[in-house]
Amino acid sequence: RHKDSLPGKIGITVPKKVGSAHERNLVKRRIRHILRLNQDLFFEKNLVIVARESAHTASFPELSADVFDACRRLKY
Repeated sequence: RHKDSLPGKIGITVPKKVGSAHERNLVKRRIRHILRLNQDLFFEKNLVIVARESAHTASFPELSADVFDACRRLKY
């Protein structure tokens, strides 16, 4: 944990169904970037994100919208 990071924990899981290792890593990097850009929304939250198969083919704005939509549906 970095000393400048915010409290809370977020886990990201990308199953093998999404694609090869480099495709899964790309999805994880994109999700981490979305969370990094919006740290204030996830302050002191515990969250686990499980990517679906379609995450690999989604554009960055689509993936970002999906993350926020899922959080909205959870009333997070």
